[in-house]
Amino acid sequence: MIAEVGGDYEAIMRNDPNGGTLSETQMRHLYDLTMKKFRVEVTQTLSPETVASMSSNQLQAVLSMVYHGGIKMLGPFITAALKREDWVTAEHEIRENSNKSGDERVKRRRTEEANLFHGPKT
Repeated sequence: MIAEVGGDYEAIMRNDPNGGTLSETQMRHLYDLTMKKFRVEVTQTLSPETVASMSSNQLQAVLSMVYHGGIKMLGPFITAALKREDWVTAEHEIRENSNKSGDERVKRRRTEEANLFHGPKT
């Protein structure tokens, strides 16, 4: 994807000062492409109907999880809860059952995502 925004992947990986960076515009474009890819994956995993039934906060929380951990973050329990629109269980899964490593930084992120998921329906 870096090449799609005009960046040089190899130079970036080498930390080459003559081409190993992206401009602000390129970074924003790369982020947008990445989020579009994740939204497609989330829609394929859940279903277009499920994604349409979610509030923007709920979708952003799920996309954040996928951004940080990949589509595997939508395991069977959270996927089932989302598909049946059981928002309370889905929030619980985000908050309590999606940090197998026990990492405190991940725990803080999951708490923020669960709070976002629980936020007002928008």
